[in-house]
Amino acid sequence: MFALPAALLLLTGALARDQFKQRENELRREAMLTAEIVEARLGDRAADPAAWAALQPRLERLASDTGLGVRLVDPSGTVIVSNGPGAGNDLTARDEITAALLGNTTAITRRGLPGAGPTLPTGAEHRAWTFAASPVREDARIVGAVMVVHANRRGVEVLGSLVDEAGWQASMVASLALGAASFASWRVSRSLRALARVTREVTERGERGDQARWLLDATVGTRIAEVRQVARSFRDTLRRLEERLAYNQEFAANVSHEFRTPLTTLRGTVDVLRDDDDMPPEQRSIFLENARTDLDRLLRAVQGLYDLARVDAATAQEPVSLGDVCREVLGRTPGVSFEGEAGDVLGDAAQLELALRNLVENAQLHGGPNVRVRAWVEGARTGLDVEDDGPGISPANVERVFDRFFTTGRDRQGTGLGLALVRAIARAHGGEVTVRSEAGRTVFRLDLGLAPRPA
Repeated sequence: MFALPAALLLLTGALARDQFKQRENELRREAMLTAEIVEARLGDRAADPAAWAALQPRLERLASDTGLGVRLVDPSGTVIVSNGPGAGNDLTARDEITAALLGNTTAITRRGLPGAGPTLPTGAEHRAWTFAASPVREDARIVGAVMVVHANRRGVEVLGSLVDEAGWQASMVASLALGAASFASWRVSRSLRALARVTREVTERGERGDQARWLLDATVGTRIAEVRQVARSFRDTLRRLEERLAYNQEFAANVSHEFRTPLTTLRGTVDVLRDDDDMPPEQRSIFLENARTDLDRLLRAVQGLYDLARVDAATAQEPVSLGDVCREVLGRTPGVSFEGEAGDVLGDAAQLELALRNLVENAQLHGGPNVRVRAWVEGARTGLDVEDDGPGISPANVERVFDRFFTTGRDRQGTGLGLALVRAIARAHGGEVTVRSEAGRTVFRLDLGLAPRPA
């Protein structure tokens, strides 16, 4: 008899809190949008009181359209424009105003309507009001703030009074349950509409990425689990797309930079050969050999980019023996010693062979005559260490050796893609590649997770 009403009261309390949170999020958004309108209207005239006063008709229309109270305050916290009473009031004691004048957008729910004037509207002292404030800027300088106000009706008080007046009668309990269900349904649909608005914001106003992400984070904060899950998934997808876009932009910039030099050299070589019919055969041979070298470098770079794209596209997930990978690669690479035992990993055997081959070739190209590969298993990890006894890598270059197109061996036909490809393969397999270097010893470690044992 008492369990259901108690449960309903708990439910309505949670819904009421969610309503306040949702209202605060909505008012933060309204405050930001109103601040944008004010900034656009003021332009570079923020120091002119007449420019602020000219905003009064606009605020009146905004208040009429939205049902919100709107106040504009100057940097001292004094109300200079209001769609209702309160002009001239000092709001510096209000937390949301203080935060806005420091550059932050905040929202607070409290009882009563401080700052409305000497008197409150009828019943205002018994109502919960939500206040949100956002800074107004001229360039990077804060020249004031916008405060928007909305009156709330506490849903938990409404539903609680119905329970008291009903005297715990069965019929009223049923009505209350139906009302709570309807209210919950309305809250779900409202949160979904909020998520739809955020989605449109991201789609239509991509240039305002920070604001769109803030609105999406606010929607993620809803207490409705299903909506929260969808919002989180959408937020994660958005972040992955942003990361991919940044990756593609960096990739395109790298390709443009690396291809420009050999292509420019080739064009110059062709122009010289075309324009100089009297060039001695020996000099012509030198130009042609240089052109061939640049073409070979471009072909190697294209192959490296192709290999990188294949790793980014997909990685097979099959049991692979790292021992077999070592035997396959080192069987074709004389002069490299091997020791230790490696475990099995999940991945693509061809990609792992390519990673080891690149590490060995890098050690042979830049290191000393002795190259060693050591396999290891430590706990749930397994991997390979490729060690050489060369001069070592400078501390400045250690931080860059895995960057695309970074190489210190262009005179030895290096493209700067080999180690970048190793890192891409390692990460595609859920692992990492690291380097430790000192004079006379450099060790590259390929660290991967062990494949789970069959049940």
